[in-house]
Amino acid sequence: MRSDGGIRGFSAGFRQRSPLVLVAAALLAGVALLGLQCFITSGAWTVVPLEYWLSSSNDPFTYVTWHTTRLKREPPEKPLLAMVGGSSAREAIWNGESLAAEIRRLGGPDVRGQSLAGMNQTLGGSAAVIDNLPHTPTTVLLGVSLLRMYDMPETLMEQVGGEEYGLHGESLKEFAARRGRRSWLGMAILPGVARALATRLNRLSEDIATGKPLTRRYNEHPMDGNLPLTAAKREKIFGWANGSWASERLRRQIDSTLELMDLILRNADARGLRVVLLELPHNPAFIEAGYRETASCYQTRLKELARKHDAIFLDFNEQLPLQDADFIDFSHLRPSGRSIWQAGLARELTCLYRSGAISGERPAAPAP
Repeated sequence: MRSDGGIRGFSAGFRQRSPLVLVAAALLAGVALLGLQCFITSGAWTVVPLEYWLSSSNDPFTYVTWHTTRLKREPPEKPLLAMVGGSSAREAIWNGESLAAEIRRLGGPDVRGQSLAGMNQTLGGSAAVIDNLPHTPTTVLLGVSLLRMYDMPETLMEQVGGEEYGLHGESLKEFAARRGRRSWLGMAILPGVARALATRLNRLSEDIATGKPLTRRYNEHPMDGNLPLTAAKREKIFGWANGSWASERLRRQIDSTLELMDLILRNADARGLRVVLLELPHNPAFIEAGYRETASCYQTRLKELARKHDAIFLDFNEQLPLQDADFIDFSHLRPSGRSIWQAGLARELTCLYRSGAISGERPAAPAP
C-alpha cells in the first residue's frame, strides 16, 4: 500500500519549475514519441492480431495500415498482388484471396492477393500504402476514377504524409512539406496514431464496461445492404456524371493530382514495383457523352504517365455485361456485379502475367 507521503512526493514532480527538470521531461517525452513511431513504422505492433486493434467492423484505416505494415515486416513467399483505392475499389472484388484463386483457376501464377483499399482512401492514402509495400515481386492495382482524379490538394495531403494511415515515407513527407504540411520533428504519423489509439482505448473501455467482446471482425463489404437509389438521387448522380461541374473541377485539380501520381509511379519504379492504373467500375445507366468526354480528359493524361514510367493503364469496363441492377450507385458494385467484375479483372491479369508484362515469378531464395 502506498503512503500519503509517497503520493505527495510523486505529485510534487508535476509542480517542478526547474529548467533542468523541464528539459529532462521534454527529452524523455521526445524519446517516448520516437519509440512509439518506431513501434508503428517497423510493423512490430502487428504481432497483435488485427481483430484486437479494430475499433469497429468498418475501420478501414486500421485494416489497411495493419495489413500494409504486416506485409512489409513479413514479405510473402509468393509474388504479391495488392489492390489500393477507395470504397469503389474495395467493393469491386470479393477480397485479395478470392482474386488470386480466380487467377490460378484461369491458368495464371500462384500469387498472394491482398486488398488494401478502403472507404475514404484518397490518392494520397494510396501513395502512402504503395510506398510501404515490400520489395518482393509486387504488382499494385491502383484504382483510378473521376472522383479520385479531382480531389482537392488539401484532401490529398491529409493522407499522403501518414497522418491518417500511420504509414511513413520520406519522399511523400517531403512532397507534403512542399505543400505546407510540416510535422514536428518529422513525426508525420503521430497525429493519426494518437487519434487511432484514443478511439480504440475509448471503445475498449466501453466494451469492458458493457461486457461486449473485445475483438471484432472486419466487414469487407458494408455497403451490400444499401437500399436502391431514389429517383431524386439517380437524377443528381446523372447530372454530376454528365454535367459541367465535375468536368470543370477536374480541369482545375488534375495537374496537382497528376503531380502526385507521377511521384507514386516514380517511387514504385525505383523500388521495382509494377503498377497497373486500373479504371474502377462505373454504372452504364449513368453514362452518356458528357461523362465519356470528361473521362477521356483524365484517361489521356494517365496513359501518358503510364508510358513515361513503364506502367500499365487498364480499362475493361466496356467489355463486361454489367447492368444497372449490378450497382448500388454510380461506382459501388452489388454482389452480382462484383462477381462479374472480379472475373473480368482476373482474366485481364492472367493475360498480363502470361505475357510477362507483370511478374508472377516467386522471389529468389536467399543465399545460404
